[in-house]
Amino acid sequence: MSLKENDPLEQPPSNRAAIIALSVIAVIIVAIIVVLALKNDNPEDSEPKNTNSTTLNNTSLQTNTNANKNTNVSASTTATKTFTMNGANFEFSDTELRVEKDDRVKITFTSTQGIHDWSLPAFSATTETVSAGGTTSVEFTADRKGTFEFFCSVGDHRALGMTGTLIVE
Repeated sequence: MSLKENDPLEQPPSNRAAIIALSVIAVIIVAIIVVLALKNDNPEDSEPKNTNSTTLNNTSLQTNTNANKNTNVSASTTATKTFTMNGANFEFSDTELRVEKDDRVKITFTSTQGIHDWSLPAFSATTETVSAGGTTSVEFTADRKGTFEFFCSVGDHRALGMTGTLIVE
């Protein structure tokens, strides 16, 4: 008998390849889980978007106001449509909102249970994340017609049904 046949440390190449492949897959799965957990646990990532969005919208509003002055149209004729909305675990108090194209929209959002936010990526509008009892708001201009989904972007709340629809007519 050769020394190689009796060596208990020597494994057939197919077993070694399978172990390496399974190890690589396990490392990839763990890395994906860690990245997703860090992304969902960091509400600060969405805060700069809120600030930039609000600043951009306020700038747009000021520009439109100046344009209205030049054409002798009063800026006060365009009123802001305000919606007061509550969020509880995996549901919004209102699941359908309707506005007209070019309406200025303000969402005042209160979490009545748990930690939530209100997000409408189609118009770059997302509130701050608030705990139960907390209130926040966001404003945007509905500048195009269509049906758009809003949702809670905390964890898997969207997948659990915390969604609604904004219809711009």
